[in-house]
Amino acid sequence: MIAGHRWEYQHDYLGYKCVILPIGGVESHQWCVGCGCFIGDEERHKSKLFFDDSLELSLDTIAISKGYQPIESGTIAEVNFNIRRSKCLIEYSH
Repeated sequence: MIAGHRWEYQHDYLGYKCVILPIGGVESHQWCVGCGCFIGDEERHKSKLFFDDSLELSLDTIAISKGYQPIESGTIAEVNFNIRRSKCLIEYSH
């Protein structure tokens, strides 16, 4: 099974964001580790990749078309993602 993004609606930004697993949640390797991909409501409605029957499929397809592949927990992709994220946090703090 391929991992999918874990979408949560962000009311303040009017769109969906791929978020990390909540504290206490159990990782089942079917969800992205929380890459932070954001898809706004307007972008989703304008997309030709919109599927009426599945919001998650629609959002995943748009995210992949933007270059955001889901990052599965416990893989080299997650290690690389965490390294890139920590470098960004270090640069931002200086």
